[in-house]
Amino acid sequence: MNKYYIFIICYAALISTQPQVPANAQTQQRSAGAEASSGLVEEMSEQAKKIDIEVRPVSSIEIPEHEAASFEMNFDKVPDIPPELTQNVTVDAYTRYVDVDGQRIAQLVLSRVRKGERAEALTTENFYSQFQIKEPALDSTKDVIVEGDHAELLAALTRLVVDEEKGTNTAESNEHQNVGGDENSKRTESVGSNSGGNEDAAAYTTPEPIITEDEPPYVFTVDVLTDGCPIRVDIGQLTAFQQSKVITNDNGQKTETPCEDSNAQYPLERSYASCSDRVDLDARLATAQYQLYYTGPGGERVTAQDCVDDEDKTYEIVEQHDGCAVYLDYASYQAVPLATLAYLNDVNATVEVRGCETSESKAAVPLVPTTDGCTIRHAFNEELSYQQGRYQYTLEGVTWDAGSCIDNGTTYSHVPTFTDEGGRRVCEPIVNESSQRVTQQYRLRITVDDVDSYITECRPATGNLAIQSTTDGCTDPATWDHDISAGLSYNKIREYYMRNGAREYINECITGTQTYSHNLELAGWLTDDGSLTAQRLHKISINTPSGQYVISESELLSGASAEPYVRDRVKQELTGDSTYEGCAAIRATRNIAVYNRPDESEYLKDEGVGTPVREGNICQESNAGYKSYKVGEEATCSQQNHNDTSTITVFRYDLVRVASKVVVTNGETSAVVSTTYTWAGSASRSGATSSSQTDAICDHVSTGVNMYGGFATPPAW
Repeated sequence: MNKYYIFIICYAALISTQPQVPANAQTQQRSAGAEASSGLVEEMSEQAKKIDIEVRPVSSIEIPEHEAASFEMNFDKVPDIPPELTQNVTVDAYTRYVDVDGQRIAQLVLSRVRKGERAEALTTENFYSQFQIKEPALDSTKDVIVEGDHAELLAALTRLVVDEEKGTNTAESNEHQNVGGDENSKRTESVGSNSGGNEDAAAYTTPEPIITEDEPPYVFTVDVLTDGCPIRVDIGQLTAFQQSKVITNDNGQKTETPCEDSNAQYPLERSYASCSDRVDLDARLATAQYQLYYTGPGGERVTAQDCVDDEDKTYEIVEQHDGCAVYLDYASYQAVPLATLAYLNDVNATVEVRGCETSESKAAVPLVPTTDGCTIRHAFNEELSYQQGRYQYTLEGVTWDAGSCIDNGTTYSHVPTFTDEGGRRVCEPIVNESSQRVTQQYRLRITVDDVDSYITECRPATGNLAIQSTTDGCTDPATWDHDISAGLSYNKIREYYMRNGAREYINECITGTQTYSHNLELAGWLTDDGSLTAQRLHKISINTPSGQYVISESELLSGASAEPYVRDRVKQELTGDSTYEGCAAIRATRNIAVYNRPDESEYLKDEGVGTPVREGNICQESNAGYKSYKVGEEATCSQQNHNDTSTITVFRYDLVRVASKVVVTNGETSAVVSTTYTWAGSASRSGATSSSQTDAICDHVSTGVNMYGGFATPPAW
C-alpha cells in the first residue's frame, strides 16, 4: 500500500494552536502568520481544472473498514474528454470506509488507468471521493462521482492512445525515451516524441526495464487532539478550558506541542441540590452550600469543585415548640416546655436539626394544685368524704390540666342533720297513724370551706319504726349515681316499714351506701395531629350483682394527659417537578415525617422541600451534519529539464477540513444542552490549480504549507 496515497478521514479533536511546518526537500512552508486572517470558505467552489468523473465498479464489491482494498472500475462519463480516449480503459482504484460519529464514510481514490498491458499512474490526491454510505458495499449498477484533475487525466489517457498506436510497452517506451532524465521529464518526452521517424531511435534496442520501488508520496498533516490533555478548571474566571495539543506529521517526522487552552470553554455553574446545608448549633446558624460544575462535551455533568459555603445564604436556627409535649416534673413540681431546633431555608422549607429538648426560650412554670374539675369522693362506710384534686400549669396565658383527679388528703366528716340553722326540719317526719308514732328523718351533711352541703336524700332515723331498706325496684344501674371523676358509682335503695303485714315505702330510690369502683379499659385515642399528641379514651364499667354494666363506651377522663407522637423516620416523595444540570435530571422531593401515634397508626407530616434525587443521563445525541472549511494552502513544484532549459509547473491547493456538528438535547424537554463542533480528520487537498514557467527552477519558487490561524475549533453554524 505504500505505492498509493489513500486519504484517511478519522476523528480529530478540537484545535487550539496553529503549528509551524518545517521545510524539506520538496516543500518549504510559508510563514504561518501570513494571511492568518483569511476568511472561512464554507463550501469550496469548483476549480476550473476540476471535473466530476463518473465511474462504475466492474463488479459489485464489499468495502472494507480501515484497510483499503483494490478493485477495477470503468469510465461512464468524463466531461471535456473525447469518448474514444476512455473506451476499453480500465481504472484501478482503492476504497475503504471509516466510522465518523456513527456514520459510515466511504473513501475512494483512482490510482491509474490501463488499456491492455499499458498503464499510466495517476496522482491519487488529485482523484478522490468521499461520501456517506448505509451499507459497506459498492454496486456495479451505480455510478460513483470522483473529483479529478482534468489536465492530468487527459494527459494519461492520451499517452495510452499514443502508446497503443506505436505498439510499444508504456514502461519500456518511457525508459527508452528518458535515459538519464527524471520521471517527469520521461513522461513528457514520451507523450511528445516522434521516434517513428528517427532511424536511430527505431534501431535502438530497448534494454530490460529497471524495476524500482515507487517513491512514497509526500505526506503533511496537522492534527489538533485533546487525547491526553485535561480540562483545566479556572475558579477565578468560573470557566473550564478544554486543553489540546498539536501533532504535525511532516512526511513521517512527527512533532507534538504541550497541552494548552483551546477555544472550547465551559462555564461553571452552581448546584445547591448536590450539597447539604452546613449546621453550626453553637452559633445557631445554618449556611447553604453549593458545588461548582460544568456541562462538558456530550452534555455530561462534571464536578469542578466540592461543596463550599455560600455566605449570602445563611439561616438563623430557632426553637419550635409544635410537636413537643410539656415535661411534668413532679419531683420539683414544675412543667418544663420542650422545643426542637429548626430553620427556614431559601425555599421556605422547615429543616429540623435537633429533636425535642428543654426549651431555652420558655422557662419552666410551677405545677399548682387545684380541686377545679374534681369531685368529692364519699365513703359512707367510713362516714367520711375525700376531697380530690390535681395539678395545673399556665403557659402563655393558657391553663392546662396535669393529670387526673386523685385524693388530695383533705377529708370531711359526715354529719346527720335533722334541722337547719334556723331550726327548721330538713326532712318531714314519718307518721304511723295506727300506732300514733312519729319517726324523724335526716340528711348527711359535710362542710367544705365553711359551706354546708347535703350529700344524701332524707332517710329515717332509727327509733320508733323498724326501718328497713331494699334495692327492689332500684337495681337498674342506669339510675345509679356515677361519679366518673372519683371513679365510683353509688347504688340506689328504697326504705320501708311494715304496716298490716305489707311494706310501706317511705321514699323512692335514693343514693345508697354501697359503692362500686370503676373498671377502666383502653377504648382508643383522641388524636390531635396539629399538636402531635393524643389522649387516652376509656371504656368505663362496673361489676354489679346482676353482671357487668358499661357506663361509657368511650370516655375522655378529666385531666387525661396528652401523650406525644413518636417520630419514626423521614421519607422522601417525588413532587413531579424536575430541574436539569447538563444531562442529569434533578427530581424535586418533599420531606414526609412519619410519626407513630399511640394507637399504632401513622401520621404523615409534610415538612417541606427534601433532598433532590439525581438521575443519570436523560439526553439524546444526534449528528447535525458536516461542513467543509478552508484552513490553509499548499504549493508544490514540478521541474522538467530540457538540455540547457527547464520548465516548472507550480500546483496550488486549498487545504480543507471537514467539521462535524453534534447536538445534545434533553430527552424530556427537547431543550438543547450542548452543541459540539469537532474536526473529522486532517486537512486534505482540494481545488488544485497549476501554472507553468520556462527557464525557471523550483528552488526559486515559494512552496510549502500555510495553515491559517483561528481554527483551533471549527466555527459554529
